[in-house]
Amino acid sequence: MRMKAWPALFLCALALSCSPEPAPPKPTPPEPAPPAPAQSPPGAAPSASAPTDCGPAVPEQADNVRTAVLESLISQAASDALQHQVALGPIVLAQEERQPGGGVFVHDVAPDFLERFAGRTPPVGNYSTAFMVEKGRTVRTEAPVAFATGEICWSSPTRALVNARKLSSNANRAFRATVEQRDGAWQVASLGDRR
Repeated sequence: MRMKAWPALFLCALALSCSPEPAPPKPTPPEPAPPAPAQSPPGAAPSASAPTDCGPAVPEQADNVRTAVLESLISQAASDALQHQVALGPIVLAQEERQPGGGVFVHDVAPDFLERFAGRTPPVGNYSTAFMVEKGRTVRTEAPVAFATGEICWSSPTRALVNARKLSSNANRAFRATVEQRDGAWQVASLGDRR
């Protein structure tokens, strides 16, 4: 019986050593890419990111579009102040620029653009007029309400989406305005929060 077990073990070991190597695992197919986000049509609720279907800029109309948005924001702030019986002002204007890392930089508007708001009550100044450098530190000289406009997305020669912002001592609110040209003048058709 011992003699019969050895050949059986030998055959078993030989069979194991001669068996083909296991096939390499089949590569798993790549996971399908997530669906592309749906584009919001102009006038829809603003989304967090800027629209990507912008057309070419309309020559010499950017300042007119920005003026319409800022006038609308200032009028809205004046109406809110009157309703709540609080003083509004001073008002300062700024330009909003996105940085490559996603941050936002706010700076003065051009002097000729600021001239469009001359003679208003309360007076409208440039963003830097509300600040001063004192012993190497920038301090706020007053408690201004700042309004800024940013990127313009031209959806057609007579329609644009404009990023805007209101900054004050107690609020920082981002907006997206839909501006349309009607009878030769740019007017805000809708103004909503930019999330």
